[in-house]
Amino acid sequence: MRLSAVLLPAVIGRAFVQALDDVETTVLSGIPEAQCPTKAAIGDLVTVEYVGKLLADNSTFDATKESDGPFKFVIGSSHIIPGMEKGIVGMCIGEKRSMKIPSSMAYGERGFFSVIPPNADLIFDVRLIDAVSSKTD
Repeated sequence: MRLSAVLLPAVIGRAFVQALDDVETTVLSGIPEAQCPTKAAIGDLVTVEYVGKLLADNSTFDATKESDGPFKFVIGSSHIIPGMEKGIVGMCIGEKRSMKIPSSMAYGERGFFSVIPPNADLIFDVRLIDAVSSKTD
């Protein structure tokens, strides 16, 4: 079952001082620049695999491998949380990144049902499978 946690736009807000102020990305498996003709950009249709975890206890709340498989969306269309969009921009096809996303760029003080508590910072481990540019030459 795919959670709509990643699919829904986030409610952005801060009720408390956050441990994270911005998305922190770590490249887990990079692609050499010469082998990266396409980098994900705003407006691109991307396909990703991901595992979403709570930063506080590292518990998994969603994973594409446990649901319907890879996830497709257009970067900038507000179909996912802003922090995940920001972390994917600039990725090369085949690259893997770990993204620490502050609550303010995820689900804020509302959380997401009983799955993601209020003010929860998140971790997403993401692999970019494909990126199709929306630009026409």
